[in-house]
Amino acid sequence: LSEGDFVVQRSSTGDVVNLNDGTENPVGSNGLAASETFEVVRQDLTADFDDDSVGTSGDSAEVDFEISSDVRNGYAVNISSEDLDRDELADIFVNNANANVPSSATVITSSSQSGQLENVNNPTEFFEDTEKIQIVGDSEGDYTLDFTDINEGNYTIETNVTDTGASDSDTIEVEDTGDDEAAFADGVVTEERGDVANITIQLDNTDEATVQVGDKDDDNYYAIAEVTDDNDDGEVSVKFNSYQAGSGNAGDVLVPGDDETTIDEVNERTFGGFGGSNAGDDILEATDYDMLTVEGHVNLAGNSTAEVEDEDDVGTLSLEERSTENVQVWRAPASTYNDDIDDLEDDETAPVYDLIEAGNITQTDEAAIDDVNDDIIIQVEASGLEGVFTDGSGNLDTSSYGSASGAEDTGAVFQHALEDDDPGANVDTSGTDIDALSSGDYKVIYDEANDTHFVAIDGNALESAFSIEDEDEYAANFTVYDQNSDLVDDDDDSEVANDSVQFVDADATLNNDDDISLQAASGQQIFGTTNVAPSSEVTIRLRSQSSSSPFLLQPETAVTENGTF
Repeated sequence: LSEGDFVVQRSSTGDVVNLNDGTENPVGSNGLAASETFEVVRQDLTADFDDDSVGTSGDSAEVDFEISSDVRNGYAVNISSEDLDRDELADIFVNNANANVPSSATVITSSSQSGQLENVNNPTEFFEDTEKIQIVGDSEGDYTLDFTDINEGNYTIETNVTDTGASDSDTIEVEDTGDDEAAFADGVVTEERGDVANITIQLDNTDEATVQVGDKDDDNYYAIAEVTDDNDDGEVSVKFNSYQAGSGNAGDVLVPGDDETTIDEVNERTFGGFGGSNAGDDILEATDYDMLTVEGHVNLAGNSTAEVEDEDDVGTLSLEERSTENVQVWRAPASTYNDDIDDLEDDETAPVYDLIEAGNITQTDEAAIDDVNDDIIIQVEASGLEGVFTDGSGNLDTSSYGSASGAEDTGAVFQHALEDDDPGANVDTSGTDIDALSSGDYKVIYDEANDTHFVAIDGNALESAFSIEDEDEYAANFTVYDQNSDLVDDDDDSEVANDSVQFVDADATLNNDDDISLQAASGQQIFGTTNVAPSSEVTIRLRSQSSSSPFLLQPETAVTENGTF
């Protein structure tokens, strides 16, 4: 039929058939009812790929393909291509591992299915003389095609409805992508015991991999995780917390290294007595550990003892001995803490180093108090502590620094304390923990790259909390205990590093307290010295004592590194 509106009539009577119930009725005075007419329209068809190109292996070989019509469903289609034979089409649509068709569709690819062909007068001819496949049932829907092992090149797929002239075609480029592979970006990753290792895996033709750290036979330990690349950039990143290893919670040992990586399953296994009930009880020894990776997942959910086998790549995690090296006290102008430091992220160390480079933070053995309170920054050089301050998401979290610091008999791993070097007779000099300060009065910033952390303290809060007076000398002590974790060998004593600072009342002197002579001219200079922190702002007030010639000048300057202005 051509396109248009039609009725079905009995030729002998002219009666019109009601298409709803099959009854026949004369044409009424009002013309034809809606149930007595039907419209014939030309079928449209869209059959296209979701992408312009596809690979030849792994995930890259998959591409979405959609068949649709705006005016019809329940139709069959023939699929053909000038450059693909029936077997290749069958592989792409059905046989390859990741090919998938809608549940309403059946793909006919061989003569054994000839009884299911639609609108084919000669099934034998269809299979002998053409290179087509046919989709019957309801061909409309979303397909996943798999071009694994198809030769690279450009291919046009023709889609034709079997009982109308509707058709469509689309072209896709097949690119040779090689095998699925996973490989370590860095073959050797080095960290200290207790720290967190960053491991990056590069993916080819896949977005899934499995990574394993350690070996059952060589190390009596391994942790294993199935990972997925969420943004298809060909890279996943994981963090391995050597402090948490062996504590029984694998989800704290291997965690995503960035927001574009998902860990789908994770497990760890210990042998030979390694491990403890709490993190840090038993930390991996300082040695080299194999890192293994393979593309795809190894079914950890279905097999808790699974290991990486037939790995694509091998790397090394080199754990070295940790140490507590040094403590250094620095000072900064008052309000540096509140203006530049307190809002920094836990690992945002660049602004601190910028302040040091600019001379706003300087090493010192003296700090000013009273009218002006220098801010104090205590630098601790100690490795192996990252794992202590890494939360369950793998991010540095120093908010618990104060509560984690404590005396040895409290079970604390370390203590950061300030101790009055001369408290007077009959006074316990064990020191006052950093937690004596309110959490908003100090900030801990961790420099992973240099195994260093800074404890920046508001000078006003420090003077008040510790009741510091003129000429008081305090030692900043940082101790890592030998009994409360495996960070220090049981045969060694607790590790201690310290530095001292004396607090003095803020003072400034003009011209060594000698008279100052100035001319009534430009370019006059006044010199002075002060014990407040370099880079502190100083205001000089010059006021006339003559009512006949009154003036008030208040020039500002900054204290130099040697305390002059």
